[in-house]
Amino acid sequence: MYCFRFDNTVNRHTVLLSLIAGATLLFTVPQAVGHGYYSATANGYDLMLFTDPTEAVAGQPTDIMFYVSNKATGRTVDILSAKASVEHEMDGMTHLMDIDATPRMKIYYGFSSTFSKEGWNPIKITAEIEGKSIQFEVEVHILPATEGGTSTTTMPGMPSWLIPASAGVAVVGTVVMIAVIGRRSGVSNRSLDLLSFRSLAWLVKKRSFPALFRVPSVLVFMVVILTGLFGLQTGYRNFSTVMTWVIWWILLIPLTLFLGKIFCLICPIRAVGEWTQRAALAVSPQGLRLLNRNWPRRLKTPLIALGLLLFLTWLEIGYGVTRNPIATSYLALGMVALAVSAALFFRRDYFCRYLCPIGLMNGVYSLFSPLELRARDKEICHECKTKDCLLGNASSPPCPTYQYLGAMSESTDCLLCTECVRSCPKDNVAINLRPFASDLSHSSNPRFYVAVSIVALMALNSFHGVTMIPLWYQTVISTSGQLGLLGSFTAWMLLFFATVFGVVTLFICLTKLLSRDKEGSIRRMFSVYAYSLIPVALLYHLAHNVSHFSSEAGFLVSVLSDPFGWGWNFLGNASRGAGPLLGMHDVWYLQIALLIVGHLAGVYVAWITSRRLFATQSHSFRAFLPIVFLIFLFTVFSLWLTAQPMLMKTAL
Repeated sequence: MYCFRFDNTVNRHTVLLSLIAGATLLFTVPQAVGHGYYSATANGYDLMLFTDPTEAVAGQPTDIMFYVSNKATGRTVDILSAKASVEHEMDGMTHLMDIDATPRMKIYYGFSSTFSKEGWNPIKITAEIEGKSIQFEVEVHILPATEGGTSTTTMPGMPSWLIPASAGVAVVGTVVMIAVIGRRSGVSNRSLDLLSFRSLAWLVKKRSFPALFRVPSVLVFMVVILTGLFGLQTGYRNFSTVMTWVIWWILLIPLTLFLGKIFCLICPIRAVGEWTQRAALAVSPQGLRLLNRNWPRRLKTPLIALGLLLFLTWLEIGYGVTRNPIATSYLALGMVALAVSAALFFRRDYFCRYLCPIGLMNGVYSLFSPLELRARDKEICHECKTKDCLLGNASSPPCPTYQYLGAMSESTDCLLCTECVRSCPKDNVAINLRPFASDLSHSSNPRFYVAVSIVALMALNSFHGVTMIPLWYQTVISTSGQLGLLGSFTAWMLLFFATVFGVVTLFICLTKLLSRDKEGSIRRMFSVYAYSLIPVALLYHLAHNVSHFSSEAGFLVSVLSDPFGWGWNFLGNASRGAGPLLGMHDVWYLQIALLIVGHLAGVYVAWITSRRLFATQSHSFRAFLPIVFLIFLFTVFSLWLTAQPMLMKTAL
């Protein structure tokens, strides 16, 4: 089914660029400003207004801030003075109350008000701009007082004294670990083959095994898209945003931590793409000339997926996609379009290997996971003439990402699709449980592009935390004069990523200098030592998500009863959600524990890497010192972030 000849009449690069461009257009479909963010235009000027809390509630104080930009130039302008008129209900009558707006921060003006009625409330703002008096009219959406809760709540950070205390524990743990591990060159190779259990092996070898997970996954995915498109556009009351950003996006990290790339097995986006490809080949196996093309050699790099991941982060934070159900659905449809297009243009599954941002993140994190798919005996693979795992046979299609079990040494590109389990005639495939960080401590061929992805993920995780602290908002707003709010956000995002890469590169240079290694290049050093940052990035990602999940997961209770927000009540819980799952002290200590474990795991991998690279202990120790200090630096920064008050803004 996958072995038709390649048609050279179509330029592969043109097809690929068209594919990416089309997907990008879907990602950037113009979307309405979500609740909490409003705009108006008058006399050649644009007014942008936002509320805090994002989902304002009747009867509760609401802080309103706004700025004005020139429509022609896009630049923000100075407001000399401003006055707002807000409608209020008193004694059954509607009254118009004038409020003087005050300067809040450079170009921003603002005021506070308590809205007395739910629904859309009109606000008239008169601003003195460039010698002219301009009046804007905006309608702000106010939730009923009975609903309680808000879209933006501030979670207190841990007590400041916990930062030095936790840092001290990390230092002591580092010293003890180095003393204990001594001359070890890697973690134990012991493993438990899960397929040695007959019942599990029987189930996995069934041809219908993937469908047991993919069909329910696709059905849930369809509900996510439909509720986002047609449901109430309020984040915490829509199944789309709660399921995507609170449940799936947060639980994906512990799932990857313990089970590697298991999500790729059940991924609904990959399932739709694969089903589309098989259906197209079944309908016209000879006539469909678009299929069966190879991926361009120059584009065989994860950097495309990394670029998409950074772009999605820009959309998520810059445009507030996580609070916007319809934008969430557009994003999901864009990913489906990208997967389907890749399936129709190219053979096998190039989408998952080179385009999928989630696959990239899972692939990096899976190097720390205790779950692996490997050959039981590589000698059997080398003696095999048919290479069924790579090329497929009548029992199962070939590996979708071109993995040959006889040469596979890490889990980055394996999708755990289990096709090789069914195709191998020698029954030589194992799904092993092994110690954590096995791939990291035994990695013999670190790749530079993977190393770049590792550092980018670490920067990405820290960036998510930084954008939730009040200092970030103050900085972006105070520097948005010439660039505008989105331009200022973008500039600071680029600067943050450049700083992280600069810091890592600086310490890599120090490692080369202290080690006195005259043969290895900076690129090689970067590629090798970046792998030791995976535990730091992964465990901080998990720690960051703890507070999110604890405070926000309860909204799943209500959206399961009323997924569209249309007033349904299937389970009798539509009007109430569960409270926080953990107390704040439990959250703090769990976060600290995760950060310290990530720190110690990173130190361990760095030590093992240094021992493997250098023949003498003195050279390896000198090379190890800058890396351990780099890991400690990121650990302290992560502790500082968790100690800051956080604006919880995902789906609430």
